[in-house]
Amino acid sequence: MTDGAYADMVRRDVRTFAVAAVFLVAALATMVLWLLDVLGANGRVATLGLGLLAFLVSFIGWASGDRRIRDRLFVLAPGVAAALPIAIGFGGPVGLMISFALALLATWAFVTSRRRG
Repeated sequence: MTDGAYADMVRRDVRTFAVAAVFLVAALATMVLWLLDVLGANGRVATLGLGLLAFLVSFIGWASGDRRIRDRLFVLAPGVAAALPIAIGFGGPVGLMISFALALLATWAFVTSRRRG
């Protein structure tokens, strides 16, 4: 990978992280408003939607670059953190399974990034 291509990937990763982080913060704020009963039942849908968006943006951003570079794992941080609003939004055993699945996904990403090939 050339220096220019690497610099482009880093800039794209930082933008991806920022967008996913905005979705995560919005999901957390919506979750708080929902749990305080300010938003009602629509707060649950918004919390789930924003949490899923944070996860998708960060995971797709990470997967679209060179996954063997460990330094790129920061892109996944908002997606993994989105496990909280997603799990609380779904609730019960389903929410617990989703949190566990996201933790397994993060572990897989770490293992993938450690491989040399």
